[in-house]
Amino acid sequence: MQRVVCSAGGRISYFISPQAQNLVRAAVFYIIDQDRNGVGVGVFFSKSKAVTADHNLTASQVVGTKVVMQIPELHEELTMTVSARDTEMDYAILQSSTDHAYLPVYDDPPEQLVGADLVLAGYCIGIEEYAPMFSRRLGFTKADTITLSNHNNHLFFRCTTFAGDSGAALILMDGCLVGIHQEAVNALRERLQHAKLVKDMLSEVELSIDAVVNRGVAQGCCALLSSVFAK
Repeated sequence: MQRVVCSAGGRISYFISPQAQNLVRAAVFYIIDQDRNGVGVGVFFSKSKAVTADHNLTASQVVGTKVVMQIPELHEELTMTVSARDTEMDYAILQSSTDHAYLPVYDDPPEQLVGADLVLAGYCIGIEEYAPMFSRRLGFTKADTITLSNHNNHLFFRCTTFAGDSGAALILMDGCLVGIHQEAVNALRERLQHAKLVKDMLSEVELSIDAVVNRGVAQGCCALLSSVFAK
Protein backbone atom coordinates (compact mmCIF):
# COMPACT_ATOMS: atom_id res chain seq x y z
CA MET A 1 0.00 0.00 0.00
CA GLN A 2 1.33 3.42 -0.94
CA ARG A 3 1.87 5.79 1.94
CA VAL A 4 0.27 9.22 1.58
CA VAL A 5 2.29 12.08 3.07
CA CYS A 6 0.38 15.23 3.98
CA SER A 7 2.15 18.49 3.21
CA ALA A 8 1.15 21.39 5.44
CA GLY A 9 2.10 23.88 2.76
CA GLY A 10 -0.38 22.41 0.33
CA ARG A 11 -3.26 21.72 2.70
CA ILE A 12 -3.45 24.59 5.20
CA SER A 13 -5.29 27.80 4.37
CA TYR A 14 -4.17 30.79 6.47
CA PHE A 15 -6.29 33.83 7.32
CA ILE A 16 -2.99 35.55 8.19
CA SER A 17 0.17 34.30 6.50
CA PRO A 18 3.12 32.91 8.51
CA GLN A 19 5.20 35.83 7.22
CA ALA A 20 2.70 38.39 8.53
CA GLN A 21 2.47 36.46 11.82
CA ASN A 22 6.21 36.82 12.32
CA LEU A 23 6.01 40.56 11.68
CA VAL A 24 3.22 40.92 14.25
CA ARG A 25 5.02 38.76 16.83
CA ALA A 26 7.93 41.20 16.81
CA ALA A 27 5.73 44.28 17.31
CA VAL A 28 2.88 43.28 19.66
CA PHE A 29 3.76 43.18 23.35
CA TYR A 30 2.47 42.12 26.75
CA ILE A 31 2.33 44.79 29.50
CA ILE A 32 3.22 43.65 33.02
CA ASP A 33 2.61 45.27 36.41
CA GLN A 34 4.94 45.46 39.41
CA ASP A 35 3.98 41.89 40.35
CA ARG A 36 4.82 40.80 36.79
CA ASN A 37 1.23 39.94 36.00
CA GLY A 38 -0.21 40.70 32.57
CA VAL A 39 -2.47 43.76 32.47
CA GLY A 40 -2.94 44.42 28.76
CA VAL A 41 -1.50 44.54 25.27
CA GLY A 42 0.27 47.15 23.16
CA VAL A 43 1.81 47.49 19.72
CA PHE A 44 4.64 49.42 18.09
CA PHE A 45 3.44 51.66 15.25
CA SER A 46 6.81 53.30 14.57
CA LYS A 47 10.47 52.55 15.32
CA SER A 48 10.26 54.24 18.71
CA LYS A 49 6.55 54.67 19.53
CA ALA A 50 3.93 52.22 20.72
CA VAL A 51 0.30 52.50 21.76
CA THR A 52 -1.93 50.78 24.31
CA ALA A 53 -5.35 51.39 25.85
CA ASP A 54 -5.10 54.12 28.48
CA HIS A 55 -7.04 52.05 31.01
CA ASN A 56 -4.21 49.48 30.96
CA LEU A 57 -2.12 51.99 32.93
CA THR A 58 -2.55 52.93 36.57
CA ALA A 59 -3.30 56.45 37.80
CA SER A 60 0.29 56.75 39.00
CA GLN A 61 1.73 56.00 35.55
CA VAL A 62 1.68 59.63 34.47
CA VAL A 63 3.61 61.10 31.56
CA GLY A 64 7.33 60.57 32.15
CA THR A 65 6.97 57.37 34.20
CA LYS A 66 7.95 53.88 33.06
CA VAL A 67 6.03 50.85 31.79
CA VAL A 68 7.52 47.37 31.54
CA MET A 69 6.58 45.20 28.58
CA GLN A 70 7.52 41.80 27.23
CA ILE A 71 7.52 40.05 23.88
CA PRO A 72 7.58 36.54 25.41
CA GLU A 73 8.10 34.50 22.25
CA LEU A 74 11.19 36.56 21.44
CA HIS A 75 12.38 36.51 25.09
CA GLU A 76 12.47 40.30 25.03
CA GLU A 77 11.72 42.73 27.86
CA LEU A 78 11.75 46.52 27.54
CA THR A 79 11.10 49.47 29.82
CA MET A 80 9.28 52.26 28.00
CA THR A 81 8.36 55.82 28.94
CA VAL A 82 4.79 57.13 28.97
CA SER A 83 4.90 60.09 26.59
CA ALA A 84 1.16 60.87 26.28
CA ARG A 85 -2.15 59.81 27.82
CA ASP A 86 -5.60 60.57 26.41
CA THR A 87 -8.18 59.41 28.90
CA GLU A 88 -11.14 60.59 26.83
CA MET A 89 -10.14 58.60 23.74
CA ASP A 90 -8.64 55.85 25.94
CA TYR A 91 -5.15 55.50 24.52
CA ALA A 92 -1.60 56.04 25.78
CA ILE A 93 1.60 56.52 23.78
CA LEU A 94 4.77 54.81 24.98
CA GLN A 95 8.26 55.85 23.90
CA SER A 96 11.19 53.48 23.42
CA SER A 97 14.81 54.61 23.79
CA THR A 98 15.88 52.19 21.05
CA ASP A 99 14.56 51.34 17.59
CA HIS A 100 12.16 48.44 17.39
CA ALA A 101 10.22 46.39 14.87
CA TYR A 102 6.80 47.89 14.20
CA LEU A 103 3.62 47.47 12.16
CA PRO A 104 2.93 49.89 9.30
CA VAL A 105 -0.13 52.05 9.92
CA TYR A 106 -3.21 51.81 7.69
CA ASP A 107 -3.56 55.21 5.96
CA ASP A 108 -6.27 54.66 3.37
CA PRO A 109 -9.79 56.09 3.88
CA PRO A 110 -11.44 54.40 6.89
CA GLU A 111 -14.65 53.89 4.90
CA GLN A 112 -12.85 51.17 2.97
CA LEU A 113 -12.65 49.10 6.17
CA VAL A 114 -16.40 48.51 6.39
CA GLY A 115 -17.04 44.87 5.56
CA ALA A 116 -13.32 44.06 5.57
CA ASP A 117 -11.77 40.89 7.00
CA LEU A 118 -9.49 41.79 9.91
CA VAL A 119 -7.35 39.96 12.47
CA LEU A 120 -7.01 40.65 16.20
CA ALA A 121 -3.55 39.89 17.61
CA GLY A 122 -3.22 39.67 21.38
CA TYR A 123 -2.39 37.57 24.41
CA CYS A 124 -5.19 35.61 26.08
CA ILE A 125 -4.42 37.16 29.46
CA GLY A 126 -7.91 36.51 30.82
CA ILE A 127 -7.57 32.73 30.60
CA GLU A 128 -4.05 32.38 32.01
CA GLU A 129 -5.34 31.49 35.47
CA TYR A 130 -7.42 28.62 34.11
CA ALA A 131 -5.29 27.55 31.17
CA PRO A 132 -1.65 28.29 32.06
CA MET A 133 -0.42 26.29 29.07
CA PHE A 134 -1.47 29.26 26.91
CA SER A 135 0.16 31.87 29.16
CA ARG A 136 1.95 34.67 27.30
CA ARG A 137 1.35 33.15 23.89
CA LEU A 138 0.39 35.52 21.09
CA GLY A 139 -2.78 34.47 19.31
CA PHE A 140 -4.65 35.50 16.16
CA THR A 141 -8.43 35.71 15.84
CA LYS A 142 -10.58 36.46 12.80
CA ALA A 143 -12.52 39.72 13.06
CA ASP A 144 -15.31 41.18 10.94
CA THR A 145 -15.86 44.92 10.53
CA ILE A 146 -19.45 46.03 11.18
CA THR A 147 -19.46 49.83 11.01
CA LEU A 148 -17.58 53.07 11.72
CA SER A 149 -18.39 55.80 14.22
CA ASN A 150 -19.84 59.09 13.04
CA HIS A 151 -16.45 60.80 13.12
CA ASN A 152 -14.46 57.81 11.85
CA ASN A 153 -12.51 57.54 15.12
CA HIS A 154 -13.84 54.16 16.20
CA LEU A 155 -14.59 50.86 14.51
CA PHE A 156 -17.27 48.42 15.64
CA PHE A 157 -16.27 44.82 14.91
CA ARG A 158 -17.18 41.24 15.78
CA CYS A 159 -14.50 39.02 17.30
CA THR A 160 -13.84 36.63 20.17
CA THR A 161 -11.97 38.51 22.91
CA PHE A 162 -10.79 37.80 26.44
CA ALA A 163 -10.18 39.87 29.56
CA GLY A 164 -6.82 41.61 29.17
CA ASP A 165 -7.13 42.01 25.39
CA SER A 166 -7.39 45.79 25.65
CA GLY A 167 -4.73 47.32 23.42
CA ALA A 168 -4.53 44.27 21.16
CA ALA A 169 -3.62 45.05 17.56
CA LEU A 170 -6.43 45.05 15.01
CA ILE A 171 -4.75 44.43 11.67
CA LEU A 172 -5.29 43.61 8.04
CA MET A 173 -4.25 40.17 6.88
CA ASP A 174 -0.91 41.54 5.66
CA GLY A 175 -0.06 42.92 9.13
CA CYS A 176 -1.00 46.56 8.50
CA LEU A 177 -2.22 48.21 11.74
CA VAL A 178 -5.84 49.36 11.60
CA GLY A 179 -6.28 50.20 15.28
CA ILE A 180 -6.33 48.85 18.84
CA HIS A 181 -9.05 46.95 20.64
CA GLN A 182 -10.55 48.92 23.52
CA GLU A 183 -13.69 47.24 24.85
CA ALA A 184 -16.06 44.34 24.32
CA VAL A 185 -19.68 45.42 24.12
CA ASN A 186 -20.71 43.68 27.33
CA ALA A 187 -17.94 45.53 29.21
CA LEU A 188 -19.05 48.80 27.64
CA ARG A 189 -22.61 48.30 28.86
CA GLU A 190 -21.43 47.94 32.45
CA ARG A 191 -19.20 51.00 32.25
CA LEU A 192 -21.96 53.08 30.66
CA GLN A 193 -23.85 52.89 33.94
CA HIS A 194 -20.91 54.08 36.03
CA ALA A 195 -18.63 56.29 33.92
CA LYS A 196 -19.89 59.36 32.09
CA LEU A 197 -16.49 59.58 30.42
CA VAL A 198 -17.07 56.38 28.48
CA LYS A 199 -20.61 57.44 27.65
CA ASP A 200 -19.23 60.65 26.15
CA MET A 201 -16.76 58.65 24.10
CA LEU A 202 -19.51 56.41 22.81
CA SER A 203 -21.66 59.36 21.79
CA GLU A 204 -19.61 59.40 18.58
CA VAL A 205 -20.50 55.82 17.76
CA GLU A 206 -23.35 54.87 15.45
CA LEU A 207 -26.81 54.64 17.04
CA SER A 208 -26.90 51.00 16.01
CA ILE A 209 -24.00 50.32 18.39
CA ASP A 210 -25.77 52.10 21.26
CA ALA A 211 -28.81 49.91 20.64
CA VAL A 212 -26.71 46.76 20.90
CA VAL A 213 -25.09 48.00 24.12
CA ASN A 214 -28.41 48.93 25.74
CA ARG A 215 -29.81 45.47 25.03
CA GLY A 216 -26.74 43.91 26.62
CA VAL A 217 -25.92 41.70 23.65
CA ALA A 218 -22.24 40.69 23.91
CA GLN A 219 -21.70 40.42 20.20
CA GLY A 220 -19.27 43.16 19.31
CA CYS A 221 -16.16 45.14 20.16
CA CYS A 222 -15.00 48.72 19.86
CA ALA A 223 -11.58 49.66 18.43
CA LEU A 224 -9.80 53.00 18.22
CA LEU A 225 -8.53 53.61 14.69
CA SER A 226 -4.82 54.20 14.13
CA SER A 227 -5.55 57.56 12.46
CA VAL A 228 -6.34 58.93 15.94
CA PHE A 229 -3.11 58.00 17.74
CA ALA A 230 -0.62 57.89 14.84
CA LYS A 231 -1.09 61.47 13.69
